[in-house]
Amino acid sequence: ELLVNRLMREGSFERSYVGLTLKYVSYKHSERTGLPPRTGVRVKRVVRDGPGDLADLKANDVIIEADGVPMNDESSLSWKLISTPAYRPVTLKVIRTEGERYKTLTLTLTPWTLADKNNRHTVPIP
Repeated sequence: ELLVNRLMREGSFERSYVGLTLKYVSYKHSERTGLPPRTGVRVKRVVRDGPGDLADLKANDVIIEADGVPMNDESSLSWKLISTPAYRPVTLKVIRTEGERYKTLTLTLTPWTLADKNNRHTVPIP
């Protein structure tokens, strides 16, 4: 579902929590993985016990698709993930040294939203 549709229907949007730090795939990393430069998005860091960790994502994994859509830059993937409603699974196609695999990432609410339901992290429509 498009974020614009959610904003129009609900009047705000709640950012989902991913628990990952993402980075572009450098030339050096692409040589190591055998991928063409600027293919996919590298997982730089995984927050322990966060959604990424629970999906068994690891540092240096390269995410090349999210729900069947190719991902080649960190801002597109970040936006796709944080704008997906919490608790909705996202299927990621991941390249690891052992080969290609699919991982199911189930997003959650941000930790500060879970800690304080009265102060939700939302972006209201003016």
